[in-house]
Amino acid sequence: MNRFVWDMRHADARGVPGAGVGDKGLTGPLALPGAYAVRITIGESVHSHPFTLMADPNAAGTDDDLKAQLELLLRIRDKRSETSGAVHTIDDMRRQVGQWESRAEGNERWGLVAERADELKGKLTSVEDVLIQRKVDGQLDGIGHPAGLDAKLGELSVVVSSGDYGPTQQATELCDELVERVAQSGLVGRRGLAGVRA
Repeated sequence: MNRFVWDMRHADARGVPGAGVGDKGLTGPLALPGAYAVRITIGESVHSHPFTLMADPNAAGTDDDLKAQLELLLRIRDKRSETSGAVHTIDDMRRQVGQWESRAEGNERWGLVAERADELKGKLTSVEDVLIQRKVDGQLDGIGHPAGLDAKLGELSVVVSSGDYGPTQQATELCDELVERVAQSGLVGRRGLAGVRA
């Protein structure tokens, strides 16, 4: 009557609805080959059953290769989720700013509120434009609009997960660069909202 099917993957990255082709590479990475167990708890009764994920016998990657691949893919996934979270924060802040403007309408200081709101929305948009490209609606649109950092992380995830082998040095270095660029955006990581306060 009840069945759960595990796709042998870790949790997916968080995405942004309406981000054009930015949903590419959200699928979580495959779990490593090895021994696992499924556990079902019903009331006070616990049932457990072991199972094994087998490596592809035709793959040339070693256990260390697959472990390094998984570590990089999880790092990319987590940074992608952080980036998407920042975009959601921007959307929420933009909504709040719009509400402030509506509440202030008719007030003698509405002009100042509107000016500050426009200033803040401009800062939010400048950060958002680095993180995500909302103008891309299909593959060909990417020619005219530069990819956001979220899409670049997604493409990197696709490349790194394209086979059973360890990540290349170039992939690792690109990940480092993208992680740093996301941090420099001012909305993700330690810098918090400092870069967008009006």
